[in-house]
Amino acid sequence: MPAATAPASRGVRNLPEGWSFDDLVGAGEDGDGVTGAYDRNMLMVLGPHTARGNITQAISHSVEFQADMLRFMQRHNYTRVETRPEKVDEWTRIGEALLSFKVDSWQNGVNRNVAGRTVRRVLGYNGNGAHFRRTTDEVANGGYQEFTFR
Repeated sequence: MPAATAPASRGVRNLPEGWSFDDLVGAGEDGDGVTGAYDRNMLMVLGPHTARGNITQAISHSVEFQADMLRFMQRHNYTRVETRPEKVDEWTRIGEALLSFKVDSWQNGVNRNVAGRTVRRVLGYNGNGAHFRRTTDEVANGGYQEFTFR
């Protein structure tokens, strides 16, 4: 699905203007690990907020989740998907609660060798894969209520 323009209500830019690392990863703002924080219809099979560990299994799970969501969209004649802002905030809080977020590290955005990189941000979900799979299964079984479809 095309992801040419992000929603103006989120104060974002068109993709050609926003391909920097910060624009794509944001401040941990994708809300679920599989959709782009700054661009509707941008699905990532191994996004920054998917579970760590066995990469092959993580990708396989993401592909299955996304394929099911795309089938859901097709059945309901939807062409756009975005994560609801409150779910973005909820997912960010989950990431901030993890032990890996409690220390300054390049994995949470802190790099004292780069000006302006002194604030911790959730750049990746470092929780376990079982929790991630359970969460995405609940989202799918609940009819994808965490998303806005058009």
